[in-house]
Amino acid sequence: MFETQSRTIDGTPFKVTQFAALEALRLQAVLLMKIAPALGRALGALDGSLPKSIAGIFALKINGAEFSAAVDSLFQNLPEDELIPLVRRLLQGVGCETSVEGKTIWLTFDDPGSFDTSFNLVFGGRTFLVYQVIKFVLEVNYPDLFKMLGVKAATGSQKKTTVISRPRGKSESQSKNDSAQSGS
Repeated sequence: MFETQSRTIDGTPFKVTQFAALEALRLQAVLLMKIAPALGRALGALDGSLPKSIAGIFALKINGAEFSAAVDSLFQNLPEDELIPLVRRLLQGVGCETSVEGKTIWLTFDDPGSFDTSFNLVFGGRTFLVYQVIKFVLEVNYPDLFKMLGVKAATGSQKKTTVISRPRGKSESQSKNDSAQSGS
């Protein structure tokens, strides 16, 4: 089961569905190893040595403001060839309501073929909104990290639902075919 949470951010309704556990683990390793140097800078350089492992990062005593500064630093200092693929990966499972030519539509960021169009429609003219959405994605997928760091989830209109959904990367018809073949 994957949990889906809804939140209105800057007047835009968003829904975030959790990553599959293995994808969450893979992405967690990438994020933590990239966030460690940013976190070190935010803490004023950890006596010149940064943690060499994920366990070492978790052993750091940091507060929510330092963590937020580290995330900001991470995204501000990533080269474009790393930033864009990371943002694409983080926005998998995110959907939102937006208005196009006076019509309200629901967009998702799951389809690589339409990602750029969806991104431009939602974040055009308000690119800092993407960082608030990414924070929401991280809160949904890594609640234990936020709890451990003492970082409170953003407040506002939020709804949590648990849904049984298809694994990411599979279309609805592929999921039905898999179910039929397995006899379920």
